[in-house]
Amino acid sequence: MDLSFIRDPATVRSRVYVGALAEGTTRKEMEDYFQKYGSIVGVVVNRGFGFIQFESEECAAAVLQDKHGMIHGKKIFVKPAQTGIGSNRPAAQNNVPKPTGVWDAADPSQPPPMAPAPIPWTGAYLRKPDFGAGLMNIPPISYPSWMVVPGRNDCEIIVVSKALTAYAEAIESHLKRLGLLVDLLYPNDDVPIGKVLGNISSRGCLYAVLVTPQNEEHRSITVNILYGQPAEHRNMPVEDAIKFIAENFREKVKRDTIASQAALPTPIATTQALPITPIATHTLKDKHPDHIQSLLVLLAENRMVTVLQYDKIIKYLNERREMQLKVELGDEAGTATAILEEQAQHQKKQQQELDLQQKILSILNGPSITGSSATNTKPPLAPDNPNRENTIRLLQDPKVQKALDTVLKSTLLQSLDVSF
Repeated sequence: MDLSFIRDPATVRSRVYVGALAEGTTRKEMEDYFQKYGSIVGVVVNRGFGFIQFESEECAAAVLQDKHGMIHGKKIFVKPAQTGIGSNRPAAQNNVPKPTGVWDAADPSQPPPMAPAPIPWTGAYLRKPDFGAGLMNIPPISYPSWMVVPGRNDCEIIVVSKALTAYAEAIESHLKRLGLLVDLLYPNDDVPIGKVLGNISSRGCLYAVLVTPQNEEHRSITVNILYGQPAEHRNMPVEDAIKFIAENFREKVKRDTIASQAALPTPIATTQALPITPIATHTLKDKHPDHIQSLLVLLAENRMVTVLQYDKIIKYLNERREMQLKVELGDEAGTATAILEEQAQHQKKQQQELDLQQKILSILNGPSITGSSATNTKPPLAPDNPNRENTIRLLQDPKVQKALDTVLKSTLLQSLDVSF
C-alpha cells in the first residue's frame, strides 16, 4: 500500500492517532472498528499505536468527539494526528533542526539506521541507535482489569518546558507500548516539583518521570516510584529507566495478582463428607469486587484514599462480617446480634449513671453544691444558705435521687465528711 499520502500535511486534519493498541492488532480490526465514522482511505498499524486516514475532516472530528472501547482486547485512546506519521507533534519549522537521538517507533517501512550516515529529516521521529533500539524486544505487560481505576494513570511525565515535548512524547510512546497508562503533565513554573509529585501521588499514580533540559541533553530521565516505599532514581539513562519501570511494573502486577488470589479461602482437604447446612457460605469464598480490591491494595500500600472510599470499604467489611457471623453462629446469628446490641445499650446506661454519681460526689466534696465561690462553707441545706432553693430543686430530680440512693448504699460515703 502506498502510504505517502498519510504523511501529507494537507490531510492531517482528516487523520486520527490511535494509541495503546494491543500486540497483534491488524489493519482489518482497525478498519472494522472505525468504519462506522465514515469512509477510510488508509490505515497504518505499528507496535502500540496506529493512524486512520479518513476521506473528510468531519469523519475525523466525529471520532475525536466519541468515547472509545477496546480493539483486540485492549482499551484504546485517540487524539488528533499531527504532521509526520508516528510523530504526533507539530510540523518542523524551516531551518529548525530535528531533535537528535529521539524516536518513537515511527514508520515501519523505515529501515533500521545501521549506516552511520545521517538520515534526512522527513517530519517524523526516526530510529537512532542511542535511544530505543533495545526497547522493542520488551514484551507488553498483561494488565489485569481489576487494577484499572478510572481517571488514574500508571505513570505521569512531568515536562518542565514545552520545548521538551518531543523528547517526552518519545518516552511516552515507549511506556504506552509496554501497556502502561501514561500522560504528560506541564506544571506551572512557580509550582515546586515536590508539590507536583505530592499531587500525582495523591491521585494513586505509581510512577512519575521528570524531564528537564539536562535530561534531554544527556539522554536521561529521573524516575520516582510513588507507591509502597517511595524512591527516586535520578538521571538514569533513558533506555535503562524505561526497562526499570517495565520490570518494576511487571513485578507489581504479579505481586498484586498473587495477593488477590491468596485472599480467597483455601478449601479444606478432607476425606470425610462435610455436613450439609442450609447456610449459604459460597459468597465468602468469592473474590473481592474489583473496585474493593483496588481500594484494599491502596490501603495495603499506605496510600491516600478519600472519605467516600473509606465509607465503601467500611460498608463492604460490615456486610462481610454479617455473613461471617451467620456462618459461625448459624440460626443464632440474629439472636447473638440482638444480645450484643442489648449489652452495648446496658453498658452505655451504666456508664451514664456512674458519671452522674461522680458528679454528685464531686459536688458533695466541694464547698458549694451550686458552684459558688470557695469562701462559702455553709451547709448546702442551711436556712441561711443563699443557694438552698437551687439545691432543693436539684435533689428533687428523679435521676439525682436514684444516683444518691446508689451512693448511700455503697461504701463511698465512708470517706466523706457530710453534715445534714
